[in-house]
Amino acid sequence: MSLVNFSGQNVVEFTITGFDHLPHHKLMGTVILLAYCLALLCSGTNIFIITTDGRLHRPMYLLICNLALVDIMFSTSASTTMISALLVGDKTISYHSCLSRVYIYHLGDITECLALSLMAVDRTVAISEPLRYATILTNRRVFILIVVSWLIGIGCMGKVVSTADQLPYCQPVIKYVFCDYPAVIRAACVDPEPYFLVPNLSKGAKEESSEEDTASCSSNMSSMSQSSSCSSSSSDDDEDDDKMRRKGKGKGKLRLTKNKMKKVKKHHRADVRKRGQNVVEFTITGFDHLPHHKLMGTVILLAYCLALLCSGTNIFIISTDRRLHRPMYLLICNLALVDIMFSTSASTTMISALLAGDKTISFYSRLSHVYIFHLGDITECLALSLMALDRTVAISEPYATPTSRPTDEFSY
Repeated sequence: MSLVNFSGQNVVEFTITGFDHLPHHKLMGTVILLAYCLALLCSGTNIFIITTDGRLHRPMYLLICNLALVDIMFSTSASTTMISALLVGDKTISYHSCLSRVYIYHLGDITECLALSLMAVDRTVAISEPLRYATILTNRRVFILIVVSWLIGIGCMGKVVSTADQLPYCQPVIKYVFCDYPAVIRAACVDPEPYFLVPNLSKGAKEESSEEDTASCSSNMSSMSQSSSCSSSSSDDDEDDDKMRRKGKGKGKLRLTKNKMKKVKKHHRADVRKRGQNVVEFTITGFDHLPHHKLMGTVILLAYCLALLCSGTNIFIISTDRRLHRPMYLLICNLALVDIMFSTSASTTMISALLAGDKTISFYSRLSHVYIFHLGDITECLALSLMALDRTVAISEPYATPTSRPTDEFSY
């Protein structure tokens, strides 16, 4: 597709290109479709049972119902686009439909975090104040908190989507698998960095700009010379290739060509590894264009300390009180541990950059942070899935286990 300049008003549709380089589209689309249907079935079952059974009209189950509703909205905004692109082959999506999916997707992102926070508060009160739980958290108060969380998400996302809607677009192409804010911003004719509040990593051992330019040019020339030397070193193969071509043996030609390509790739990988070893540290530059660094760092520090305090309190109480050594509380303890790991991997870097002014981070430290962050991302999804399974069993089969007592606020 040719790169034609468009204004935001002239773009009537986007093309999803994130799957173009991947094989087995039908298989991948089928897996996503099955996962989406399973999510709808589980969340819908939870909502139906909780709303129809009057015995479950209690704070904990209202919060579970809210989380199920968020999960349906969250998964629908992304899964339908991917299923359409993979199974139906329809990779186009209208401009306003794309923006609406951006809004719904990130609204689900925010409200899910707030819903999990409310559930953490609910369990903290249930564990620390079991006798006063019914008076502290009533259905009315929980409903008000849920409405407030939705209003916060709606207000924040309105600002985000209006920002994306005002940008000019160079090409109607989304280089991702569905519409989200980063993908839409990168399709615009602007520098994307000022529109992101998440720190970007800029490769930068502390060198002068001229040295960096020289190093970049040298690395590119080195890569080209490696390929050239590889081609020169395979002159014997070229002669044999000519002989095979003159004799009309296509299989020999193909084999020799593959051998040359393997050598080129081998030299290229070695060159990349060699150049990668020269980077000893990265520089965080994502906050450079933002004001009030100290204030932002203080807010992040307070939020991080609050997360550590709440998660640590849950883990301590559950591990020391034998009455809480039951499946639901073990899953809560696991989620608290994941939250500590998840928040630590990102918060410490941002706090260091904003409050201490230390924007550099070593190469291996950065890789370990990436590993821990995405490990927390995956394990959090799995932990929430286990908690959803636990609640589904507790709701649908409350008397299947001897420890299930639906009338007790402190237990199942």
